[in-house]
Amino acid sequence: MLVREAMLKNVPTIRVDKKLAAARSIMDWAHLNHLPVVDSAGNYVGVLTRESIQTAVPPDETLPRAERDRRFASTPVSNAIVPDTPSVTTESRVWHAAQLMSEHGITCLPVVDGERVAGLVTASNLVAMLERHHLSQPRSATAAA
Repeated sequence: MLVREAMLKNVPTIRVDKKLAAARSIMDWAHLNHLPVVDSAGNYVGVLTRESIQTAVPPDETLPRAERDRRFASTPVSNAIVPDTPSVTTESRVWHAAQLMSEHGITCLPVVDGERVAGLVTASNLVAMLERHHLSQPRSATAAA
């Protein structure tokens, strides 16, 4: 089973030179917890997570809402990129993606095709794929599992 069979396709990206307010808006709109970051040429450079955004602009409830929003609007995406995030390719085996997630304590991997973002694969995608595979097996084969 290959990552391309389980991954989310047509995932939005954000350029590294944009601001965190834009990233947060894209993530909310697309219902994503992870957002691939690309350079001006569209090449993959890293990933943002909701947690990395909160770390870059820590919540401060003592500040007025307008000031918190201003901080998101002025903080560059580059300040919140998760360092050293592994990635997989569309042709990677799903077990390899699962192994990377386990080793790095993460639940999502960017999927790249060369230097371009092809999508994302999440732990939920992998579980759903395994479930579909298991259910598609003849009953006698699944009874032993």
